[in-house]
Amino acid sequence: MILRKVIYTLAFLLLLSPAYLLFTKLKTPEKNFLGIWKEAAWEYKEADRFLLHQLADKQNRIATANEEDVRIHTGETWNFKKNGVLLLTKHDDTIKTMRWSLKGRGNVLEITDGSVTEHYDISTVENDKIELNYLSDMHVKESAKLIFEKT
Repeated sequence: MILRKVIYTLAFLLLLSPAYLLFTKLKTPEKNFLGIWKEAAWEYKEADRFLLHQLADKQNRIATANEEDVRIHTGETWNFKKNGVLLLTKHDDTIKTMRWSLKGRGNVLEITDGSVTEHYDISTVENDKIELNYLSDMHVKESAKLIFEKT
C-alpha cells in the first residue's frame, strides 16, 4: 500500500517536472523588456514640417479635452520592472514612476503616468536593442522611432 503511494507520487512528479521546467524557462515578451535601457536616439522620418514640430510644441503643455498630449523622452534611462513599474531617470537623476504593459499580441508598448498614456509599436526587440515607433492618433505618414540600448 505504501509502495503504491510512493510509486504514484514519483510518477506524478516525473510527469509534472518537464511541464514546470518548460513554463518557468519560457521566455515571454514581457521578459524581453525587463532591465535597464538607455535611450540611444530618436529618428524622425518625413517629420521636418509637421510631426517633429507637433511633438516639440506639445512637450510641456497640459492637454486640453480635444488635444493629444505627447512627451518627448530625451536621454533617459528606462528601467522596466516585473510588476509593470517603469522608472524613467533623467540626466539630473530625477526619477519618474510610470506603469507599463504590452497590448495587442505583445506588439504594442503602453506607458502611462495616470494622466497621459503613450503607445509605441514594437518594431525590434533583441538582447541589446529595442526599437519603438511612436503611435499617434494623428493620421499622417510621418513617424518617430525611439531606439534603446541595454545597459
